[in-house]
This record gives sequence, structure tokens and C-alpha cells, in this order.
Amino acid sequence: MPSILALVRQSDYDLKKVYRVVSEAVELLGGMRRFVSPGERILLKPNLLSPSPPEKAITTHPAVVEAAIALVREAGGTPLLGDSPGAFSLARTLDKTGLRQVAERWGVEILDFDQERGVEVQAEGVFRRIEMARAVQEVDGIINLPKLKTHGQMTLTLAVKNLFGCIPGRKKAQWHLQAGVDRDLFAELLLEIYLLLRPRLHLLDGILAMEGDGPGAGGSPRWLGLIAASEDGLALDLQVTRMLGIPVSSVPVLRVASRRGLQPIHSGEVLLRGEAPESYGIANFRPPRSIDLTWGLPAWLRRLLREALLARPLVDRASCNLCRLCCQSCPVGCIKEKQGGLVIDRERCILCFCCQEVCPRGAIGIRQGWASKLLGRHWG
Repeated sequence: MPSILALVRQSDYDLKKVYRVVSEAVELLGGMRRFVSPGERILLKPNLLSPSPPEKAITTHPAVVEAAIALVREAGGTPLLGDSPGAFSLARTLDKTGLRQVAERWGVEILDFDQERGVEVQAEGVFRRIEMARAVQEVDGIINLPKLKTHGQMTLTLAVKNLFGCIPGRKKAQWHLQAGVDRDLFAELLLEIYLLLRPRLHLLDGILAMEGDGPGAGGSPRWLGLIAASEDGLALDLQVTRMLGIPVSSVPVLRVASRRGLQPIHSGEVLLRGEAPESYGIANFRPPRSIDLTWGLPAWLRRLLREALLARPLVDRASCNLCRLCCQSCPVGCIKEKQGGLVIDRERCILCFCCQEVCPRGAIGIRQGWASKLLGRHWG
């Protein structure tokens, strides 16, 4: 049977209205009691990339998180809130995003994945052992609350990518280093995490989404008015990618899932409930300039045009205030200060775009190769 995806519409973050539409989306899947039993401890995993206000569209909006808390409570469960921002403290991130207030208002326990020792989990794919946050292994279930955003390395961050936050922050750089420049290898890791954790429910905040050079301050907020829900994260990722008009083959997680024969990516079948996808009228959604547009080109041509096809991070000295967060987050340490500014070593850069992701000023842009520019114009 095809996986089910519920789509509902909401134009703003009015708390009562958001609760109503999130409830509607979950009801289209059978109601929260289908996913939560009385007495269970349920981890809510939002996207908490950085300490940014909700209007920047960098993190899951507190109204969506609050709606999920209320629904879990109504089902008799105990909601918990946790994430690992990586380059920033969870405490500061909660304060800036407004989620500290939400947690205190509902008496929700906060789990800081970086303040505890991780647990090594056995996997069955390319990566045999993956260290996860201990809290993720000790709860009864997970509800995933991703934000709809573009992503420099993975093209989009939706349900599957959001679960990378269950890796303790200090370990994230090691995984980027291990995958190197191979986007598909990193996508394999993300799929392994998704298959290991198997969240019970995915609720996507796409009311105010992000396009352009996301997922951080370099991206641009865009109102889409979308809430999507599914118990299948791959189904959600597939259908939302289609709605945005982005080629599925340009999203590493989806093309690797297809290659592995994972459903529904392999068959492409998703059963839709609620709003019709075309009713959202999403046109000219801007992907990141680092999007992989070469999939399907002959391997010899990709090798021949390697440099011309690559997109690389580039520091805008006029915008940079030398906070050096990018230096601290770089897995290979290839960003150094030189002549009063920061310079990225092209030879050592593994194109993970972690620097661009964490920059609070959007001072790290993306420089496309000439062939990527041509392909981008043709695709767009």
C-alpha cells in the first residue's frame, strides 16, 4: 500500500490556527492516538540549526512545536524537546527561537544531546556503527518536526536530513570528514540514521519556508503556507521536492534511496490526502546555487568538467565580522585568517558547506563554476 501524506494550508503562525491545521493534518493520518499511547515519553525533534528568530525561517516555528506538544499531551503522552544545534549552545538557541518560553509554559523537559555521552548503534548499511545521542535511544518514540529549507550540500533539508541533529554536535564534523566531497556517501549516512530511528510521525513546517542559499542566514524566507504530515519521511521528502519543482535526481537523499530500492522513492507512489499539491501554486522556487545539476550526465563528461561544475563556498569580506564560527565548524580546518580577512583553502575544502550553514551574517556565499551556471540557467 502506498505511503500516505497529508497536506494542509495555513497562511500565518497564529497559535490557534496552527494548532487547528496541525490537528487536521494528523487526523488525516488517523489521529495522534495512532502514534502515541498513554504514558509514553515522546521526543519532539525540531530543526534548531542556530539561535535565530522565527521570522528568519531557519528553525522550526514555536507555534508548530507547541501544537505538537499539545497533541501529544492530549493523547496521554509525555512530550520531550531535544536537538543538537552543533555550532551553538542549545540553551542560547532555545532562548532566541522562542522555544524556551514554549517549553516552560507546558512544563516540557529539554534534552540537550551535546551534554551527555552518546550511544553507539549498530547499522546495516555502508556505515556499521553510528553514535547517537543517548536520549534518542531511551525515549519510547520520536516525532520529527523539520523545517522546509534549502541546503548547500543536500539541496533540501526536510524529514530525513533533520534527523542528523540526533548526532551529538561534536561528532557531526567527523561524519562530514568521513564522507568528504561525496554527497551520495553523506546521503547514505542520513538514510541509515533515518532507518535506525524510524520516527513515528513527521510534521513539516513549510508555512514560512526558505529558498536560495539555505539552510542558514544566506537563504531567503518565503511564504508557502504548507504543513505536511506523514509517518513516512521519504514519502514526505519526495512529494515536497516535487511540489517545489526541484528534480528528484538533484536531491542526494532521494537518488540514493531510489538506488537502494527504498519505497516510496523507487515506485514514486504517494497517496495524498487534504489539499491538492498544485493548489499551493509554488512557482520559481529557488534552489541553492550549489545544487547538483549534473546527475544523468555521462561520467566521463562529469570528470572532464569537474572544476567547471563545482560550486564552492566563498567569504564575502565586506559582510564578514570575523566571528570565526565558520573556522570552528569546518571539519578539515581549511578556513584561515589572511590579510585581515578569512580565506578558504580550495584544495582542502570538502564542499560540505558547514561554514555557510553556521554563518550568522550570511557572509559566506556560493561561487558557481561556469558550467554550473549554464546548467542552472537551462534548468531554471
